[in-house]
Amino acid sequence: MRTVLERPRSVSAAASARRYRPWQAAAVVGASFAANGLAARRRPAPALPNPPGTPPDWVFLLTWPLLKGAAASADLRIANSPPSRQRSMLVGQRAVEWLAFASFTAVGPGTGRPLLVLASTATQTALTTASVRRAWAQDRPTALLLTPQLLWLGYASALTVYGVLNVARSTKPRPRAGKWRVSRDSFRAVNA
Repeated sequence: MRTVLERPRSVSAAASARRYRPWQAAAVVGASFAANGLAARRRPAPALPNPPGTPPDWVFLLTWPLLKGAAASADLRIANSPPSRQRSMLVGQRAVEWLAFASFTAVGPGTGRPLLVLASTATQTALTTASVRRAWAQDRPTALLLTPQLLWLGYASALTVYGVLNVARSTKPRPRAGKWRVSRDSFRAVNA
Protein backbone atom coordinates (compact mmCIF):
# COMPACT_ATOMS: atom_id res chain seq x y z
CA MET A 1 0.00 0.00 0.00
CA ARG A 2 1.43 3.36 -1.02
CA THR A 3 1.09 6.22 1.42
CA VAL A 4 1.48 9.69 -0.03
CA LEU A 5 2.82 12.56 2.05
CA GLU A 6 0.40 15.35 1.20
CA ARG A 7 -0.13 18.86 2.40
CA PRO A 8 -3.59 19.56 3.85
CA ARG A 9 -6.03 21.25 1.47
CA SER A 10 -7.67 23.95 3.58
CA VAL A 11 -5.92 26.84 5.32
CA SER A 12 -7.30 25.99 8.78
CA ALA A 13 -6.33 22.34 8.35
CA ALA A 14 -2.88 23.44 7.19
CA ALA A 15 -2.43 25.58 10.30
CA SER A 16 -3.39 22.77 12.65
CA ALA A 17 -1.44 20.05 10.80
CA ARG A 18 1.71 22.18 10.49
CA ARG A 19 3.39 21.23 13.72
CA TYR A 20 6.93 22.14 12.74
CA ARG A 21 8.06 25.57 11.58
CA PRO A 22 10.93 26.67 9.33
CA TRP A 23 12.84 28.20 12.25
CA GLN A 24 13.02 24.74 13.83
CA ALA A 25 14.56 23.32 10.66
CA ALA A 26 16.99 26.24 10.59
CA ALA A 27 17.95 25.48 14.20
CA VAL A 28 18.84 21.90 13.25
CA VAL A 29 20.99 23.13 10.36
CA GLY A 30 22.69 25.72 12.58
CA ALA A 31 23.35 23.20 15.36
CA SER A 32 24.90 20.70 12.95
CA PHE A 33 27.20 23.33 11.42
CA ALA A 34 28.10 24.60 14.91
CA ALA A 35 29.04 21.07 16.02
CA ASN A 36 31.29 20.68 12.97
CA GLY A 37 32.82 24.10 13.56
CA LEU A 38 33.59 23.38 17.22
CA ALA A 39 35.18 20.05 16.33
CA ALA A 40 37.29 21.68 13.60
CA ARG A 41 38.39 24.40 15.99
CA ARG A 42 39.48 21.88 18.61
CA ARG A 43 41.35 19.67 16.17
CA PRO A 44 42.19 21.15 12.77
CA ALA A 45 41.66 18.57 10.07
CA PRO A 46 44.75 17.32 8.28
CA ALA A 47 44.25 17.53 4.54
CA LEU A 48 43.92 14.40 2.43
CA PRO A 49 45.58 14.54 -0.98
CA ASN A 50 43.12 15.94 -3.54
CA PRO A 51 42.80 14.64 -7.08
CA PRO A 52 43.50 16.99 -9.98
CA GLY A 53 40.46 19.14 -10.74
CA THR A 54 39.20 19.28 -7.16
CA PRO A 55 37.36 22.55 -6.52
CA PRO A 56 38.85 24.98 -3.98
CA ASP A 57 37.74 24.80 -0.35
CA TRP A 58 35.46 27.84 -0.65
CA VAL A 59 33.23 25.89 -3.09
CA PHE A 60 32.63 23.29 -0.38
CA LEU A 61 31.92 26.07 2.13
CA LEU A 62 29.22 27.51 -0.15
CA THR A 63 27.77 24.19 -1.30
CA TRP A 64 27.09 22.52 2.06
CA PRO A 65 24.79 25.24 3.47
CA LEU A 66 22.74 25.20 0.25
CA LEU A 67 22.46 21.41 0.29
CA LYS A 68 21.60 21.30 3.98
CA GLY A 69 19.01 24.05 3.49
CA ALA A 70 17.31 21.92 0.83
CA ALA A 71 17.55 18.89 3.12
CA ALA A 72 15.97 20.89 5.96
CA SER A 73 13.10 21.83 3.62
CA ALA A 74 12.64 18.14 2.80
CA ASP A 75 12.73 17.28 6.49
CA LEU A 76 10.10 19.93 7.19
CA ARG A 77 7.83 18.32 4.56
CA ILE A 78 8.41 14.92 6.17
CA ALA A 79 7.81 16.19 9.72
CA ASN A 80 4.57 17.96 8.75
CA SER A 81 3.15 15.00 6.84
CA PRO A 82 0.39 12.83 8.33
CA PRO A 83 1.63 10.24 10.83
CA SER A 84 2.39 6.82 9.36
CA ARG A 85 4.92 4.01 9.67
CA GLN A 86 6.75 5.21 6.56
CA ARG A 87 6.95 8.75 7.93
CA SER A 88 8.37 7.45 11.21
CA MET A 89 11.04 5.49 9.36
CA LEU A 90 11.95 8.53 7.24
CA VAL A 91 12.16 10.76 10.32
CA GLY A 92 14.48 8.21 11.94
CA GLN A 93 16.72 7.96 8.87
CA ARG A 94 16.93 11.71 8.54
CA ALA A 95 17.71 12.16 12.27
CA VAL A 96 20.59 9.67 12.07
CA GLU A 97 21.88 11.38 8.90
CA TRP A 98 21.84 14.77 10.65
CA LEU A 99 23.76 13.25 13.58
CA ALA A 100 26.29 11.76 11.14
CA PHE A 101 26.72 15.17 9.50
CA ALA A 102 27.01 17.00 12.84
CA SER A 103 29.69 14.58 14.05
CA PHE A 104 31.59 14.37 10.75
CA THR A 105 34.56 16.55 11.70
CA ALA A 106 34.91 15.05 15.19
CA VAL A 107 34.70 11.46 13.90
CA GLY A 108 36.41 11.86 10.54
CA PRO A 109 38.94 14.56 9.64
CA GLY A 110 39.40 15.70 13.23
CA THR A 111 40.98 12.37 14.14
CA GLY A 112 43.56 12.40 11.36
CA ARG A 113 42.51 8.91 10.32
CA PRO A 114 41.63 8.71 6.62
CA LEU A 115 39.63 5.49 6.94
CA LEU A 116 37.32 7.13 9.48
CA VAL A 117 36.79 9.98 7.01
CA LEU A 118 35.86 7.40 4.37
CA ALA A 119 33.56 5.53 6.78
CA SER A 120 31.81 8.75 7.82
CA THR A 121 31.30 9.87 4.22
CA ALA A 122 30.06 6.41 3.22
CA THR A 123 27.63 6.39 6.16
CA GLN A 124 26.16 9.75 5.15
CA THR A 125 25.90 8.60 1.53
CA ALA A 126 24.14 5.35 2.51
CA LEU A 127 21.70 7.14 4.83
CA THR A 128 20.88 9.79 2.24
CA THR A 129 20.42 7.11 -0.44
CA ALA A 130 18.00 5.22 1.81
CA SER A 131 16.10 8.45 2.56
CA VAL A 132 15.81 9.37 -1.12
CA ARG A 133 14.56 5.87 -2.00
CA ARG A 134 11.99 5.85 0.80
CA ALA A 135 10.88 9.43 0.09
CA TRP A 136 10.58 8.73 -3.65
CA ALA A 137 7.93 6.13 -2.91
CA GLN A 138 6.12 8.51 -0.55
CA ASP A 139 6.57 12.10 -1.73
CA ARG A 140 8.61 12.87 -4.84
CA PRO A 141 9.21 16.60 -4.11
CA THR A 142 10.83 15.56 -0.83
CA ALA A 143 13.06 13.08 -2.67
CA LEU A 144 13.97 15.73 -5.23
CA LEU A 145 15.01 18.11 -2.43
CA LEU A 146 17.39 15.43 -1.10
CA THR A 147 18.81 14.39 -4.49
CA PRO A 148 21.39 17.23 -4.85
CA GLN A 149 22.86 16.28 -1.48
CA LEU A 150 23.07 12.65 -2.60
CA LEU A 151 24.89 13.67 -5.79
CA TRP A 152 27.31 15.87 -3.86
CA LEU A 153 27.98 13.09 -1.34
CA GLY A 154 28.76 10.75 -4.25
CA TYR A 155 31.28 13.29 -5.52
CA ALA A 156 32.72 13.79 -2.01
CA SER A 157 32.99 10.01 -1.60
CA ALA A 158 35.02 9.75 -4.80
CA LEU A 159 37.36 12.51 -3.57
CA THR A 160 37.70 10.78 -0.20
CA VAL A 161 38.51 7.41 -1.78
CA TYR A 162 41.21 9.09 -3.87
CA GLY A 163 42.65 10.77 -0.77
CA VAL A 164 42.60 7.56 1.29
CA LEU A 165 44.30 5.58 -1.48
CA ASN A 166 47.00 8.21 -1.87
CA VAL A 167 47.59 8.38 1.89
CA ALA A 168 47.87 4.58 1.93
CA ARG A 169 50.41 4.71 -0.92
CA SER A 170 52.44 7.46 0.73
CA THR A 171 52.69 5.62 4.06
CA LYS A 172 54.06 2.33 2.66
CA PRO A 173 57.66 1.70 3.62
CA ARG A 174 60.11 2.67 0.94
CA PRO A 175 63.63 1.30 0.59
CA ARG A 176 66.32 3.65 1.86
CA ALA A 177 70.01 3.33 1.97
CA GLY A 178 70.61 -0.01 3.59
CA LYS A 179 69.58 -3.63 3.33
CA TRP A 180 66.16 -5.24 3.34
CA ARG A 181 65.63 -8.16 5.62
CA VAL A 182 62.60 -10.25 6.44
CA SER A 183 61.25 -9.90 9.93
CA ARG A 184 58.51 -11.91 11.54
CA ASP A 185 55.90 -9.20 10.94
CA SER A 186 56.90 -7.50 7.74
CA PHE A 187 59.72 -6.24 5.61
CA ARG A 188 61.67 -3.42 7.12
CA ALA A 189 64.62 -1.39 6.07
CA VAL A 190 67.74 -1.60 8.13
CA ASN A 191 70.11 1.30 7.68
CA ALA A 192 73.63 0.22 6.96
